[in-house]
Amino acid sequence: LLVGLLSILDSAGEREGRRLWLLVPLMIVWVNVHALFIIGVFAILCALAGAPSRRLALPGLAAIAAVIVNPFGFDGALLPVKLFTLIDKANPVFQTIAEFRSPFASDAVGLGYATYKVLLIGGSIAVVAAFVSGLRGRGRIDRPALRAELGRIAFFAGLVALSIIARRNTALFALGGS
Repeated sequence: LLVGLLSILDSAGEREGRRLWLLVPLMIVWVNVHALFIIGVFAILCALAGAPSRRLALPGLAAIAAVIVNPFGFDGALLPVKLFTLIDKANPVFQTIAEFRSPFASDAVGLGYATYKVLLIGGSIAVVAAFVSGLRGRGRIDRPALRAELGRIAFFAGLVALSIIARRNTALFALGGS
């Protein structure tokens, strides 16, 4: 679902914006199958903040509003917030569940975690270097392009933060961060 959403958002620059309306049914499906639909909401908000346009505004806002189309309505739309407050690292139960622990915890060893850490650090350096290089390469700062880049960086930073918080989010970072 994340890859589909990002693909649709990438098409926002095309002349015809009808494809952006696919965000609405995609978000309806996502809210009804997984609590991390909030990642899709965050991606849409970052896209709107980064490159505000009439073409994206209406479908994007409609897609965000569509998350109330679930069996629990508004309460279902707020489920990720409720879950985030329930998963407390001080609670011994959650300390025993490996997927809720950080990939930087002392028990996170092995090739998979080492690869994640290298990609996280390398990817973060690459994003910052590309942004700085883009700023230096332009004679005059193109504000819309700068805003679009900042929206993408905000989304990348959000995925980085999620992946550092819990191991279960490292795959989201791998998919969305690329």
